[in-house]
Amino acid sequence: MSTVTRCEPAEISTMEPLADGGFIQSTYRGALWRCEGCGLVWTRRAQAEGCERRGHVSAFEDGPYGVRAVVNNVPVGHLHYFTRRAVRRDPVAGLREGSA
Repeated sequence: MSTVTRCEPAEISTMEPLADGGFIQSTYRGALWRCEGCGLVWTRRAQAEGCERRGHVSAFEDGPYGVRAVVNNVPVGHLHYFTRRAVRRDPVAGLREGSA
């Protein structure tokens, strides 16, 4: 499993759900996290930790969100998936360009 490293602080935006079913964007100060296996930098530690499991891709679909119940192993509700994208790719020692 690739290790992750805490990077510099950054302004991070997130979408927060509203009671009426909508969303509002809010910004907070947090740290960026880098996957040492490929150099991708993510806004959340869990995203960096799961990078190797996802194949070191620079974007992935995260979800489902909005699950109200699970009926016969099928999520029920107003399901949402969010595309999570890496902030950048830092160079990694010993990794050739374009190999990750």
